[in-house]
Amino acid sequence: PEAVGALIGDARGIALGEAAHSVVEFTALGDALLRILVQDHGVTAFVMESGFAEGLLIDDWIHGGPGEVEDIARAGITYGFGESDGIRRQLTWMREWNAAGGDVRFYGMDLPGSSTSPGAAVRACLARIAPEPGDEELLRRTDLGGRTDAAIAYAEMPDDARAEVIASLRALVSRVRSQDDEIALRCAASIDAFLAELDWAGGPGPYPRETFMAETVTWIAEREPRILVYAHDTHVRRAPLEGRDWMGSLLADRLGDGLRVIGTTY
Repeated sequence: PEAVGALIGDARGIALGEAAHSVVEFTALGDALLRILVQDHGVTAFVMESGFAEGLLIDDWIHGGPGEVEDIARAGITYGFGESDGIRRQLTWMREWNAAGGDVRFYGMDLPGSSTSPGAAVRACLARIAPEPGDEELLRRTDLGGRTDAAIAYAEMPDDARAEVIASLRALVSRVRSQDDEIALRCAASIDAFLAELDWAGGPGPYPRETFMAETVTWIAEREPRILVYAHDTHVRRAPLEGRDWMGSLLADRLGDGLRVIGTTY
């Protein structure tokens, strides 16, 4: 605990980068660091490179919600990271910590559906706003399946069908923005960023995904006393990469000395 305290100082946001995804040693390091930070250094939230909308299921489960950890991790953590035994052990510890009287939160910070399907964010929005005719059909048309299947399904859509889906998503975002629900608004923002990524044609400035993640981490940091962010090194780095801002450099501008970034290699 003392060594960790010296490493993080008084930063309110600690970002741990992994040099590659799905490396068991990095997952174990993130788990060990989270436990020390929660138990001894006042961290109240774990923020992961995973869908924000899907993360709502994880947070519910670690606070006593129903289900088995294998199913919850698979459904609630995107990019296939929930298949990791290490991640499942971490979630189980968070649930046990909360059951014993603690209160650690889980947040995703990323686009829905592993960045290829907006369905989870649509579902989360519809669950939190007044229903309207056509909502079930909207959810059916926007839940495109798993990561690869969704990318293929979208690419193979006829132009008119694709335009109709996009228009329906924009209409849903407008509906949410007429409400006053912070979670639904963040899910709607993830849909906006998802659409912006589809339209991305290069040029200067950060990718829409990076902007959304930085905005989401900032939103979380305003609500939690101290947070641990876990993502790839590229996302958490404080400096721009080849002249382009990524999440970490955007956060460095916003949080300043309140952000401590720890990178890894192997």
